[in-house]
Amino acid sequence: MDLINILKHRHTTKAYDKERKIPAPIAAQLLESLRYSPSSVNSQPWHFFVADNDAGKARIAKATSGPFAFNAPRVMDASHVVVLSARNSLPADYLQTLADQEQADGRYANEEARALAHKGRSGFVGLHEQAGDVPTWTQKQTYIAQGFLLLSAALLGVDATPMEALTPAF
Repeated sequence: MDLINILKHRHTTKAYDKERKIPAPIAAQLLESLRYSPSSVNSQPWHFFVADNDAGKARIAKATSGPFAFNAPRVMDASHVVVLSARNSLPADYLQTLADQEQADGRYANEEARALAHKGRSGFVGLHEQAGDVPTWTQKQTYIAQGFLLLSAALLGVDATPMEALTPAF
């Protein structure tokens, strides 16, 4: 693999062939890349919505109305559409869910390590809550996931288009 060559030939796709579909094993790898995307203190402050059929893409295309209507054909013609959405808050129960999942995944050698990691993540989130910038911080984390997805697509030979021109209408 020649990473620099792949990066030099990666581009933002302007139009898609509606008849071409990403093979299921490749699509699964792309979605798995989102699952393994890094985030600060493993906060994972996002939701991903995936549409791979006309009905799902039509729901997303509704968010391309008005000044963003130029994106509707991209949404409708792409094989798959992934919407990355940042959380606006990271409440204690969400942070506990993360800690529980990390425990289930076997990330910690012992309970002390688990408690320390949870305390650190909660403290870091608390700093952003005090600063009043949790939504901005979670958006930055979500952009990391987008970068991971775009790089993964390039490495797998899949064309992709990052878009911000959506209104939350779906």
